[in-house]
Order: sequence, then structure tokens, then C-alpha cells
Amino acid sequence: MRDSRRSGVDVDCATAAAVRTGVFAAELAAEGMTGPREPFEGRDGLWQHLTIDAPKWPHFGGDGQPFRITRTSFKAYPSVIHTQGPIGLALELRQQLVPAEIESVRVVTYGEAVRRTGAEPEKWDPKTRETADHSIPYLVAAALQDGSVTPATFAPSRLTDQALRSLIARVIVVEEPEFTRRYPAESCTRVEVTTREGRQLTAETSHPKGHHRNPLTDEEVEAKFRGLASVALGPERCNQVLAEIRDLENASTLNELHASLVTSS
Repeated sequence: MRDSRRSGVDVDCATAAAVRTGVFAAELAAEGMTGPREPFEGRDGLWQHLTIDAPKWPHFGGDGQPFRITRTSFKAYPSVIHTQGPIGLALELRQQLVPAEIESVRVVTYGEAVRRTGAEPEKWDPKTRETADHSIPYLVAAALQDGSVTPATFAPSRLTDQALRSLIARVIVVEEPEFTRRYPAESCTRVEVTTREGRQLTAETSHPKGHHRNPLTDEEVEAKFRGLASVALGPERCNQVLAEIRDLENASTLNELHASLVTSS
């Protein structure tokens, strides 16, 4: 679900709409309203409306088997999942050069990543955060120039920064058929940087940081939380929230945790 009525605007509303619907459904349930008991398999259920047979769900875990939630990927950077690999590789290569040395950047990745984050002209000319955080050219350029990708990466002043724009123009994104074949089991990406002196630097990954086969550590998850929440909550409240989450299994309700997440403004 996207709102593209204004030129240059690419606003992804799907998550917000899903949350709103979920909250509304919970409020209805609290008042006693019930829904169909078989929303998927039953009469007029989802599968009947889609005119397909009910899928055979795989085993979700238990009885000695690991639960599927342990295969969850967790984004290391505040951008769409397909940009996680390119950002991480750009940050790795930045340790070996300075941005002024860069002549060109070539990002080689799988087809879905190209389609979602490197196919349209606006990905090289983002005017909103919603486009920038879905743009491999913008995010790779920002990682190389700034040495990080944070919420500040999407400030209006960064979107229009001419030095950053110049670097964006030197980024190309191409599909590697073998990487496409290996997706989604692997999220293969290669970043190739050529310097003005002709030096070539390359970094490659199959499992970007945050992938379930290359997970974030607890410390890295906490650092991400603090980086995103401290502006709204402050350092002390962040400490409180983290302490409550660590002890969540002993909490009788979620009331205290919810209260800790509410800002005064």
C-alpha cells in the first residue's frame, strides 16, 4: 500500500495500516465481538476466496525441534531488508579508503533487490525518506561517505547534499543471475569500488549482518534500540525498558512495559 499522489512521494503505508487494523480488532474483541471460527479453512474462508487448496504448513517447532522464530532476520540498519547487505559491505570497504578517492561503485545483487531498490530513476534522485530508505544507490553512497546509516541519514539536509548526490550518481546496481537463484535462502551481494587511481576493492556476503545465519548480538540489538529510541525516551527510560524486557518472563502483565514506552509529549 503506497501513497504516490504527490510527485516524488513514495510512502509505504502497509505496516501502519496493518497495525491500525490489529489494534481495532483487539478493541472489538475486548468488547465481546467475535469473528469467524475458521477464517482460513472454513466456508467463505481465505482459501475458498482465493480458489486454492489450503497450504500444508511446515512444522513450527517443539518436541525437540527448534522453533521457526529462531530463523527470523533482524535488520541492522533502518532501511528495507534488501539494502542490509549493500550497506554492511559499503561500511566494510570504507575502512580501506576515503570517499574522495571513489571513482565508481558497482553493487551486484539478486533480482528482487534490484527490482525493489535499484530499478527506477528516483532511486538515484530520492526526495523523501520513504524513497531513500528503499534505495541502494542512496544508502551505499551514504554509508561510504558518512561511515554509518542511522535515522540522521534521512534528514532533509542529507537528501539534498550535493557531495552525496555526486557519489550517488557513480553507483550502479546490477543483477547477478546466480545470486537470484540462491535467493531467498541466501541474500548474496557484492560491492565493488574503483578508486580514481584505479585501485579495486571488493566485499561480498551471502548472509548480511542480522540474517538468521549471521544474527545480531544482544549488545548490537540493544545499541540499535538506544539509537532509535533515546531521542524520544531518554537514556534512563531506555535502561528501564531494556531491564523490563530482560525480565519479561517473570512479568504478570505487560502494563509496566507499555507505560515505560509512552512518551510525555
